[in-house]
Amino acid sequence: MNITTSQDSTSGGITLNNTGTQINVNENASLNVTTNGALTDGRNPIYVASGAAFKVDSGAKLVVNSRNTTTSTGSSIYTGDNCSFIIAKDGTFDVTSDGTGTKNLIRIGVNAIFQFADAKRVNLQLDNTSASSRLIYMYGAAGKLVVDVQSVKAWNAIGSSGDTDETYFWNPMYGMKISYSGTNVTTAVGNSINLATQTSFTQNFRTQNFKRVLFEGIPDVGISIQPLSDNKTATNSHVITGVATPGAYVRLSGDPAIPAGTIASQDFNDTNLYHVIADGDGKYSYTLPENTFLKAGNEVTAYGYLNGKSQTDTTTVLDETAPDAPTLNPIQDTSTAITGTAEPLSTVTVYNVLDNAILASGTADSNGQYSLTVNERPISPYLSYYATATDVASNTSPYSTAIIVSDTTAPTASPLTQYLTLGDTFTTDAKTLVTDAYDNAGIENITYTIKTKPDTNSVGYSSATVSLRDQAGNEKLITIPVFITDSNTTKTDQAMLQASNFKILTTDVPTGNAALDSLILSHAKVKAWDITTGADITNQVSITDKGGLSSTPGQYIITLQVKNLEKQITVTVTQGSLEFIDVTETISFGAQKITSNNHKIAPETAVKLQISDTRSTNSNWKVFAQLESPLQTADGDTLPDSLAIDQSGTLTSLSVQSATEVFANNNPQSGVTEIDLNTGGDASIVLDMKPGMVYANKEYRTKIIWTLEDAP
Repeated sequence: MNITTSQDSTSGGITLNNTGTQINVNENASLNVTTNGALTDGRNPIYVASGAAFKVDSGAKLVVNSRNTTTSTGSSIYTGDNCSFIIAKDGTFDVTSDGTGTKNLIRIGVNAIFQFADAKRVNLQLDNTSASSRLIYMYGAAGKLVVDVQSVKAWNAIGSSGDTDETYFWNPMYGMKISYSGTNVTTAVGNSINLATQTSFTQNFRTQNFKRVLFEGIPDVGISIQPLSDNKTATNSHVITGVATPGAYVRLSGDPAIPAGTIASQDFNDTNLYHVIADGDGKYSYTLPENTFLKAGNEVTAYGYLNGKSQTDTTTVLDETAPDAPTLNPIQDTSTAITGTAEPLSTVTVYNVLDNAILASGTADSNGQYSLTVNERPISPYLSYYATATDVASNTSPYSTAIIVSDTTAPTASPLTQYLTLGDTFTTDAKTLVTDAYDNAGIENITYTIKTKPDTNSVGYSSATVSLRDQAGNEKLITIPVFITDSNTTKTDQAMLQASNFKILTTDVPTGNAALDSLILSHAKVKAWDITTGADITNQVSITDKGGLSSTPGQYIITLQVKNLEKQITVTVTQGSLEFIDVTETISFGAQKITSNNHKIAPETAVKLQISDTRSTNSNWKVFAQLESPLQTADGDTLPDSLAIDQSGTLTSLSVQSATEVFANNNPQSGVTEIDLNTGGDASIVLDMKPGMVYANKEYRTKIIWTLEDAP
């Protein structure tokens, strides 16, 4: 935008009359104000009232040219109190004025701000012949101009053409603070990279002595740093390179491997030491001390400094080094998690050595500990597994040491219930006693052993114990149910019941159901067992049908039930009987020597008779013996009158023709009477050997017929 007044106009240029008003020359815009006539304060080319603001943004330009001012005394830039006039970084502000009258090129009010830093160009120029004219006036005795990072030139006389032939040249300058009292600089402070320039500035920068002062921008310092790596085989793990403004001083930081710099700063005010200076092409390179390397994740910063300006660039050291192989703790077939150590925050994956199938995967914590859940369990024993760790940069470690899964699980099997007959020999083949055998390492590795055997000599429930042991020594003991049966037992899939037929006298049959039930259960010797558990369930046996059992002689069918099993027994009710219940079957006299004398020989074995008397009315009874045939050899040689009954020394020979009384019971009682026919009793059976009647090396045999007689 161009604003130009007409010839000899005294109206001024831009006026901000009110507090709070503001003009911005926006980024990259240009505002040119040219006045062509006398100037008075209040009608200035730029007038900024108290509390107003004027700003030239970055890259923008404000050019003010006051012409034909003749003897007028008005300022080209006038600011009131408490206002601001700011030139931003890379902004341009160029103000000139001619004439012969005494004037101040720029007039700054009380507490007003006139400030710029790192501007592209700020040119304050008086082409005015009055020796009393001044470049800057700050109201009062405490005015201050604050300028930073600029190259500064000053001319004592008017008439400069171009930007050369300056009286003073201070380059670079930064941190400048110039104190004013009215139009006079009272003190000037600032920093430069060398003492001579800095001293000259503080001693000679006095705008009351200058007709022109030019602040120019100092080129920015550029710097970049190349990618870095922690891979010790890569050059950029120990050599730091980059590009900067040629001649820039470069200081490096951010990794413990980088030592302190050794190069003094270009700026004598800067006590920092630098590592390297960029060459004429702007390249720099710094090598770390031997056997030191950058660490992944560290942020390395390159700081470049030149002529009072600085810049930084930061890069993160890349993780290009594979982690160390993780450790893998022992694995059991029952493990629910795989544990071990790995690089912190790395991803740990556990593989099957055979086919690289993944068993588990997860992330190590910040301390390098990991615990990975096993989703498919149990783990097959004797397989080998290894682990890898992949860091956040996708570098994968070598394989860990392979771990073989240990077998801690015993085999299993289901027992097969066994049914044996009383007195049977129990099997020695343990494998036949179980079914559905399983072992996580394969059933071919199971050893079967019978640990305990059942008692097969008692009817009822017993058990055996079978050991299943795998190749790792894990053992499982299986209890095998064993049921021993006899002719009086019946079984189903739920129960086994033992009950016997029995006889009872009419006089022993009670009246009343409870008494009858008790008699049946006791006389039938009822017992029952649960097939599933082996438990004794005799108390669960019920009599579902007594068959009309009464004291009337006869046979009665009794029905017993337990669970799903029914069994029938026969109860015989009788008047009573007198009968043999046991008779010694074989009587042996052994092998005898032939002698010349009579010889009485006793049996080698016990000879006993048992008689049961269950008659309701007892009466005397007798036992008689009669030979079926003479005692003789197989070819017919006989020993007549050789078998005899010895009663107190009196021998009565047994014959074929008639029965001989052996025993008489004249005081009968109900129950069992036992007759002992061995020597020492009231009567005994003997062999009466007579000389000359026995053949040598012959065996003599016969049968005895015993008769029980109910005598009055």
